[in-house]
Amino acid sequence: MKNIFYKTLLVFMILTATFSCRDESLIRMPAIEPGPNVRLVLQTPSINFFGDLTTATIEFDTYSESKNLQLVDIKVYLASGGVNSDTVSAITFSQSDFDNNHGVIKGTSLSLSDVVTAIGIPGGLAGLQGADQLIFLNYTTLTSGATYPSPTVTVNGVTHLNLNPAIPAANGTTSFTLNFVVSLTCPSTITEGDYTATQNDADVWFGGPGPLPSTNQVTITKVAGTDNQYLISDVTAGAYFACCGGGGFKLNQPAVVTDVCLGIRVTANAGAQINIGQGASVGSWNPATSTLVVHYNDVSNGSLAAGFDLVTTFVKN
Repeated sequence: MKNIFYKTLLVFMILTATFSCRDESLIRMPAIEPGPNVRLVLQTPSINFFGDLTTATIEFDTYSESKNLQLVDIKVYLASGGVNSDTVSAITFSQSDFDNNHGVIKGTSLSLSDVVTAIGIPGGLAGLQGADQLIFLNYTTLTSGATYPSPTVTVNGVTHLNLNPAIPAANGTTSFTLNFVVSLTCPSTITEGDYTATQNDADVWFGGPGPLPSTNQVTITKVAGTDNQYLISDVTAGAYFACCGGGGFKLNQPAVVTDVCLGIRVTANAGAQINIGQGASVGSWNPATSTLVVHYNDVSNGSLAAGFDLVTTFVKN
């Protein structure tokens, strides 16, 4: 029994010595660095394109509870007519900027002129167009060198970022804001009311039996809940009825048009004949003469494919 006791004691002592001599640093899990907390709140989501662009500014607030920020780089690019400019840095913040402001940097103001110069837009402010958009992006680098957002892997053509998917989906409502957009808007000045509409294009579909030009009294009303969309009670000025009223065509062929910085486009149709496709050019609105010009496409006749640009002119009564 003594031999068994001593052997057991010896094994216990060996095991104790083994575990007491292990290197704790080799098995300890490394500390996980906290992710970035940088939230941007835009104060000026739009700029009036018809206003004084030389004094226009983009203002936003920045919030962060992080203590491991190396650099917060707010970049920007211009989206104009389906073409994007180069992306450049608009302003940067460091950890000390947030520490010195208790995590809240309020009232950051960037002049539109400076942003346009940084991007390098030809012509400067004069190179801007109505409906242009400035896209601001948040790129945050931590003290570890990790930058958010960054691509991690691409699967089936989809690039995944090193952010929880809920963050891009919610954007400004979460702890990290990916981007914000400033639009150059043009308040619409189209007047609601009664108009005299005239359609006088040489489309053979409208060539008979009624004579051209075709005219009709119509009304233009703003679509409820919108700032730049209008319902026209008859976009063809009665041309369908003059042409083929006996064939069952109605006198009024309504359509919805959208005013985007004085460029008029048909964006919806209430009648069966009108397509949202455009004719040869975009329509216009002249506030000085209260004259609206609308281009449209005829579905059954295929006027756009046939090279016909159907145009109706509306003059305020």
